[in-house]
Formats: sequence, structure tokens, C-alpha cells
Amino acid sequence: MNVFQNTKDVDFLIWETNPMKRKVNDIVEMYSGVDLKPGDIMVGQYSENSISTWKVKKVIQERDCKMPEKKHITVQAEWSSKPNSFFSKLDCSRMSAHFQNLIFNAKA
Repeated sequence: MNVFQNTKDVDFLIWETNPMKRKVNDIVEMYSGVDLKPGDIMVGQYSENSISTWKVKKVIQERDCKMPEKKHITVQAEWSSKPNSFFSKLDCSRMSAHFQNLIFNAKA
């Protein structure tokens, strides 16, 4: 399982913005410079208290796009909101420094 960050590794294009509907509408489209596999986690918005995540259940489609070194990918993903401490045992080295600080502070 890999952890990727929106606006860093992947760029979300289309996703359900209403948290009440994310369990029903679980399709996410994005540009991605990384290969996504079932089980990978994509981090969306995060705060001092929680992190919005999408766990890839299935890669539906991959196709070329006009973004250099990226693909247009459509996935089926399970959304959830996790406490920051959830990520303390995962490899988050690809994440932004701000995200890593949140995780470090959650460990303390």
C-alpha cells in the first residue's frame, strides 16, 4: 500500500464533494504521475484533527492525457475520514512537509 497526496502525486479532477454522498458515488478521476493499485491511499484535504482519504478499490480506466508525464486515471475508491495518528505507521515520505509535520505531531 502506497500513500499519495492530492496536488502532489495525483491531481483530483472529479470526485464527490458532498461527504454524505461519497459512499454512494465512489468514482474519482484524476491526473496521476504515479501508478495506482488497489489498496493505495490518496490523501485529500487534511487538518489538525482528521484526514480525508480515498482507498483505491479498482482502477477502472487509464489513458494518456496532455499533461506531461501523467495519465488520466479513473478509479473506484472508498472514502473515509481518518485520525492523523492512522498514518503514523505508514510510509508518508512522498507527502508534503506540512502533512508530515501533522503526522509527527499526532505521534507525540
